[in-house]
Amino acid sequence: LQMSNEGDWFDTLLRVDENASRAIVLPLRVRPFLKVIEYAVHGFPWIIVSSITAVFAYSYRWNENLQYGLLVLNIGLLLDLAAVGAIKILVQRERPVENVDDQVFEAPVADRYSFPSGHTSRATMLGVLLSYFFPRLTPIGVLFPLTVAYSRVAMGRHYVSDAIGGLTLGGVLGGLILLTPMAVNRWMRKLFS
Repeated sequence: LQMSNEGDWFDTLLRVDENASRAIVLPLRVRPFLKVIEYAVHGFPWIIVSSITAVFAYSYRWNENLQYGLLVLNIGLLLDLAAVGAIKILVQRERPVENVDDQVFEAPVADRYSFPSGHTSRATMLGVLLSYFFPRLTPIGVLFPLTVAYSRVAMGRHYVSDAIGGLTLGGVLGGLILLTPMAVNRWMRKLFS
């Protein structure tokens, strides 16, 4: 493709993204199955359950490695929520026209926007953690985020590039939070003693 100016290539890329995304959208009769996948990675329940579990883990002196895993999970969930929200507000890409506005527990501002896919980012970050802490489950840690990414586009919630952005962001965040030093875990153990 020969472009006359710099903006043309980006417009062409967006059109290709929109057309590819539209081709992936599945019929509404498949929506109930896709909603199950959506709920499985929704941020609100993950943050509530993992936070409560972490409080119990530290309060009742559970295994130090389990505490560390829960600490890393909670840091990751909060970091993912903040990063996705900030990027969505910064980019402000409208959701696809095929999107049915039936999401629950939406963030009033950020969830109006499409890029990046927060569900995909979260699933990828969780996949990185799962693969790290339970290496035998690495195939699930890889397949689950890819399934979530596909489902987000198939529901019409996101464009393909949103899902790719979520996969990338989640992978980066997953790697970063694994750098959390064990000293933070020791500090948390003292805090709860």
